[in-house]
This record gives sequence, C-alpha cells and structure tokens, in this order.
Amino acid sequence: MQILNGRFGPYISHQKKNFKIPKDVKPEELSLDDCLKIIADADKKPAAKKTRKNKK
Repeated sequence: MQILNGRFGPYISHQKKNFKIPKDVKPEELSLDDCLKIIADADKKPAAKKTRKNKK
C-alpha cells in the first residue's frame, strides 16, 4: 500500500487499484486504519454508469 501524489492529487495505490483520497484529508496524516477505511468506502460505492449518445 502506497500513498502517491498523482496528476489529479494524492491517491492510495493498493493491490493494483487506485483509490482517491478526499480533499478534506491531509495525506501526510493518514494512518493505516484511515487508508483501509477509504478503500472500504470506495468499494461500497457503485461504479459510475457511462452513457452513450446515439449519433444520427
């Protein structure tokens, strides 16, 4: 598990998946428990649906 600084802000990399860190949380102050909570919360949320517009 790593906390990295990416193009769109800090994120957690864990088991080949990336998890966004909320803006109100400072990445320097995250503990292992905090990271696991963020990962667990991200897994509960459904994936965003992609919409497709028909071209006529």
